[in-house]
Amino acid sequence: MPPRKGSPKVKTGCRTCKRPSPHRARKVKCDEAKPKCVRCTSSGRQCAGYEPTIEHGLAWYRPQQLTAHDQREGRAFQFFSHMVGPVLSGPTDSYFWTHLVVQFSHFEPAVRHAVLAISSLYEDFHEGERVTRQKKGNAFAISHYSAAIERIKGTQDEQLMLLVCVLFVCVEYLQGDVEAALRHCKHGILILNKVGCQSWAREYVMPIFRRLSFISFFLGVKPSEDALVPGLIGFEAPMPPRFESVEEAQSAIDDITVHAIELLARGDESGKQPLQTRLQEFHGKVCELDATVPPQESSKKMALCGMKIKAEMARIQVNTIDGEGEMRYDEWADSFRRIVALGKQAAEMKVAFPSERPRASFTFEQGFLSMMGFVSIKCRDLQTRLEAIDLMTKIPAPKEALLDVGTLYRVGRRGAEIEHGVLLDDGVLERNPVAMAKLSFPPEEKRLIGAPIEHELDVIKNEDGTTTYRRTVHFLKKDADGVVHDQTEYLLDQKPGQIVVPDLPYNLPTSSRPDTAQQALPAAGTIPGVTIDSASVQTAVVTGANVSSEWYPSATIDYCNVTFAYSHDGLANDVVHVTYWVPAPDAFQNRYVSTGGGGLAINSGSQYIPTGIIAGAVSGITDGGFGDFNTQWDAVFLAANGTVNWQSVYMLGYQAHNELAVLGKQFARNFFAVPAETKLYSYYQGCSEGGREGWSQAQRFGDQFDGVVAGAPAFRYGQQQVNHLTANVMETTANYFPPSCELEKILNLTIAACDPLDGKTDGVVARSDLCKMTFDFNTTVGQAYSCEATSGSGTGGFGDLAKRQGPPSNPTPAQNGTVSAQGAALVKQYYDGLIDSQGKRVYLNYQPGSAFTDANAKFDSATNTWGVSISGLGGEWVARYLQLRDTSTLESLTNVTADTLRDWMLYGMNKYADSLQTTHPDLSAFQTAGSKILHVHGEQDDSIPAASSVHYYESVRSIMFPGQGFNESSAAMDEFYRLYLVPGGAHCGANSHQPGGGWPQTTLQTVIDWVEKGAAPETLNSTGEGIGELCRWPQRPLWTDNGAGFSCVYDQASIDTWKYTFDAFKMPVY
Repeated sequence: MPPRKGSPKVKTGCRTCKRPSPHRARKVKCDEAKPKCVRCTSSGRQCAGYEPTIEHGLAWYRPQQLTAHDQREGRAFQFFSHMVGPVLSGPTDSYFWTHLVVQFSHFEPAVRHAVLAISSLYEDFHEGERVTRQKKGNAFAISHYSAAIERIKGTQDEQLMLLVCVLFVCVEYLQGDVEAALRHCKHGILILNKVGCQSWAREYVMPIFRRLSFISFFLGVKPSEDALVPGLIGFEAPMPPRFESVEEAQSAIDDITVHAIELLARGDESGKQPLQTRLQEFHGKVCELDATVPPQESSKKMALCGMKIKAEMARIQVNTIDGEGEMRYDEWADSFRRIVALGKQAAEMKVAFPSERPRASFTFEQGFLSMMGFVSIKCRDLQTRLEAIDLMTKIPAPKEALLDVGTLYRVGRRGAEIEHGVLLDDGVLERNPVAMAKLSFPPEEKRLIGAPIEHELDVIKNEDGTTTYRRTVHFLKKDADGVVHDQTEYLLDQKPGQIVVPDLPYNLPTSSRPDTAQQALPAAGTIPGVTIDSASVQTAVVTGANVSSEWYPSATIDYCNVTFAYSHDGLANDVVHVTYWVPAPDAFQNRYVSTGGGGLAINSGSQYIPTGIIAGAVSGITDGGFGDFNTQWDAVFLAANGTVNWQSVYMLGYQAHNELAVLGKQFARNFFAVPAETKLYSYYQGCSEGGREGWSQAQRFGDQFDGVVAGAPAFRYGQQQVNHLTANVMETTANYFPPSCELEKILNLTIAACDPLDGKTDGVVARSDLCKMTFDFNTTVGQAYSCEATSGSGTGGFGDLAKRQGPPSNPTPAQNGTVSAQGAALVKQYYDGLIDSQGKRVYLNYQPGSAFTDANAKFDSATNTWGVSISGLGGEWVARYLQLRDTSTLESLTNVTADTLRDWMLYGMNKYADSLQTTHPDLSAFQTAGSKILHVHGEQDDSIPAASSVHYYESVRSIMFPGQGFNESSAAMDEFYRLYLVPGGAHCGANSHQPGGGWPQTTLQTVIDWVEKGAAPETLNSTGEGIGELCRWPQRPLWTDNGAGFSCVYDQASIDTWKYTFDAFKMPVY
């Protein structure tokens, strides 16, 4: 930052603001208040104070402070300070113009002269003057511009040259000299590429040149050789884990834009995927930042809106790089609509929250004008195209950089008229939206491939003494033979008629108003004893949300988020919140989808709910009455020590999801006016606890859903949760706690040995049953292991989903050793499952090749020994849900044996039999309703054993078809219930230890096709490398010729390894 008032001392901000954080690629701007800065104290940070100020011999320092030579200069400088500088940056940070430039102008003559030229030219433009070569220019501005050029010629200070280059570009923008502006851009970038820049120039000047480096891309014509702007080299910054400021987001989107333009220039398809990944990452982070900015900060909100549009533009450009013809843009119509929707948001913000800055007549930075111009040229959905053209007059300043609204508006209008064969002043379109739709997407031969504009403005003197301004535009078409035809037209500076874009009867913004959602609420009595609070309805439109998951294909979605509350009559302080994501009306496919939770959470937030939008469904989640969508069951289970909140038990068990679906289906029907006689299909998708929740509905309410996708369901709650303690008890009983590196070595040796048993060596154990039958864990004894030290994590890498997914990981030291006989014996016992003191089976356990998540020991650095690390899932279940103590785990496992675990399992099974056990094997009502269920489970699941799902499937078979043979009963099960084990799959997703296994990503669409089209899946598609198909149980996968041939085979010996009889219990365990 330059010195103030001629002082050689520099304020550089407090130590806290200057210090880069792990989440911030660059410093934040400090307000430099003393003794502690306001930025720190207002955000709760500790201000670390200031470095002592010292003298610097800066090259740009001048001892004198310049003063105005006359009143006109003084007025021009004041006009710049108050009216020009604050608006030149558009909605982005104005610090460069309002502080840096103004301060330099006090002591640098070249800067002051340039500022006075800019101020005078801006004022001319502000008052309606048109600057052209054919008119006499502004003598005051020209003289100061010339003086600035003379004063900068002799300087050796490259940093000052960079700043002045920006000012000269601004002067030429205002004078309308495109090539001169580009030459200044080129000069500045060459300096940067040669010598780099100091800290203040890197922070404030370099980002401007980053954007100037692609300014010529928007011209539509190639400039002359001496005005070709080179790329900026070596200034890219890595994208931070999250954006701390609008400036960080701006830096990221600038880098992305540069890379996108470079790809387009080279026609390089190889760089598409990395850039698409960066775009997806950027979108998530900019949306997170946007959510923290209040609406009143309109400049920041508009800037973020513009960044989202730039990202969407880059997405379109990159994904159409390998196509030919103009019709390749048609498949991106939804992206164009998202750009326009974001533009409308910006226009609304501009009206609702006027900026404190003066109204701009010109901005140095390119903004919404070029964005809407892009849509007006490349989008052939006429509705969207005309909305973009209309927005040109509502958001941008009259002139942005080299572009002006009048020209782009007229070019956009005329281009639409030529391509769609309409006249936009005849009033036909606003009266006929049907015609609007029919005129959209003209054939290739009618489309323009470009519309280069001659930027020199013609001045025509009329006989009556008036002046007309004329712009020459070349509308280019390519015929079937590839010959380009130039339709040259002259666009006069006359005000065209306003485009009136008709409101179609349905669109996402208008149909998502709170009053629309209120009218769609289910009627009183839809669920007896439930009262909906209509005043609680909240809605929010979300556009351009990029979503991805192992449970559905990556997509960009638009939806309206509708949330409302209801209560159960007679229950004090009872409030249940439900959220439904509603697709755009043209995307709705007469479907409803409920999604479930995980661990102790009744919902998974935004993890699964997008799957419904992708499928054209209203998609819902519930908070179960736990307080909000982020509150998990453990927080509300106990009213006090020893007192159970039984309402929370039954809500988690099955009631909340039943109510979510009943209300959601009726809400969807009302919202989209689906007639009573029209079928509304309903579906469910969830995994882990979410899988159990899906089964809770299928077992109790046979006709609730037409199709269910249930992954790794947490069946047998009484047994499943206690089973997490099995490895801990085995280790404690043996008094041996295997080091983490020893377990990792045994796991890797197991995978290596059992991988080829399926007929293919690919790092995936697809036949854990064969592994169980043949692998001898004693062969691992004596094998060397070595691991580096780790810091561990409090959540096992699962963040705030720790209780939903898994236990924490512990810090570990560097380890070197060999696999012990004790370690190998424990692993065999662990995989064999829990046996009580009578030799009877208590429960099953994980398949060979599964990670030893529950068996992780804890290292004590004080004693240099390994000890038990009590499973958080199992420890909390016993302490809180069986012993009814308000604590998150057991304090110790002293005197806890296999028999203790058995008794805890039995107690939990009985206590929660009617709520959480969820093992009713009679699915007759579900079958009779014609409903279908896809059940998937990772074969190497390390949280819920895959054999748990097989055991339930076989229980259903034995109860529903007791008199039928194996083949006959399998065929009967296939009619409504199909189970698929995922080779190498972990808990609810792909496995980091066996990444080639993949995951079945299209399960919801598969069950939709089964229900609606009768297309029952023989196999299930998977994302695995070389494992593209999953076999339907009881068939098992087998490859021949090391992967060349594949088949699903029947192997009785293998099937038998999956079957268990829990004879430790005197009652059936389904």
